[in-house]
Amino acid sequence: MEYPQVQGMEDALIQDSINTAILEQAASSLNTLTVLKAGSPGTIQASSQQWILHATSGPGVLSVLLTVDGRQPNGRTGYVQTPAMFNLEDGQAVTAEAVFLDVTEAAAWIEDYLLEQFDEDLSNYLDVQNLSPFPIENLLLTTSGISFYYPFDTMVWLSGRSASIHLLYHEIAPLLRLGKEDLLTLLGVNDQLMIADASLKNIEESVSAGALPGLDATLGGAMETLVEENRLQYDPEGYPEGELYQLEDDAYRGTFLISVDEASLSGILTKRMNLYGLITGRTTRTEIETLLGPAQFSLPMSDTAAQLYRVPEGTMLTYSYGNHELRLYVNTENTLGAIMLKTK
Repeated sequence: MEYPQVQGMEDALIQDSINTAILEQAASSLNTLTVLKAGSPGTIQASSQQWILHATSGPGVLSVLLTVDGRQPNGRTGYVQTPAMFNLEDGQAVTAEAVFLDVTEAAAWIEDYLLEQFDEDLSNYLDVQNLSPFPIENLLLTTSGISFYYPFDTMVWLSGRSASIHLLYHEIAPLLRLGKEDLLTLLGVNDQLMIADASLKNIEESVSAGALPGLDATLGGAMETLVEENRLQYDPEGYPEGELYQLEDDAYRGTFLISVDEASLSGILTKRMNLYGLITGRTTRTEIETLLGPAQFSLPMSDTAAQLYRVPEGTMLTYSYGNHELRLYVNTENTLGAIMLKTK
């Protein structure tokens, strides 16, 4: 069983308080493990992920995600993820109250928003009504947005895993505390909502590395691993440049993965992305070309071609960085509608 423990902090009291809180989060799973070792039937596999969100002033926030696959504390089998966040300045837990202007109003708005988003495609949900009550207190800050985790046996994916919802910061910006001294502002969220001084450099580095913000997929990576970690939402479909995969994890909502050989990742196509200030549905062609310069190659996308490639009708703008190609699809109103990252 894996769970993180903080080391090396200058203030030992803060470090101990964080480690104690993490251990309390893992306590029920540790108890289950003890029961299993005593001979009770069942298995359990527990792991963790953790990352630090650095602040412009102060030490930032530690985000921790504990994952338990197997026997749960109530004796049933399932897959559950439990988040925890800590302000590294004082060791206190970061709650929804520090993130949202009004937690109750935010939960209601998000529920309505998700019902609207999922209205056309509900096949990934056993019962969409289980979206409510929205678990706004079970949140985790990431570099790209906020993830929310449903408790065991409430909202589940078709795979049987407890559901999580990932919302990008720009999708819920009006709900967030973004004042000058607010936590999210100190973590740089405001800078993500617009094209910034570092946007060009970040885009060049991201594309060269074969990755897009908020996704754990990297060009050249093994499809088997991506599917195992994120599960398939649908069976793969044919695509002009290979096979098209849609993953179940909500971070991939609006995103397809492409594989030419069914073994490795050769492309990522998304209609839901903030690429360091280039935001689908918002950024204009003029803003793109002001930041990146004229496209190295452009191609009109007719309605027929657009439907075939799952992109908006309009124009494809192509930029190359290293061994990878960035395709930006602007619609007939010259607004960014889709982004593709692919190998050359």
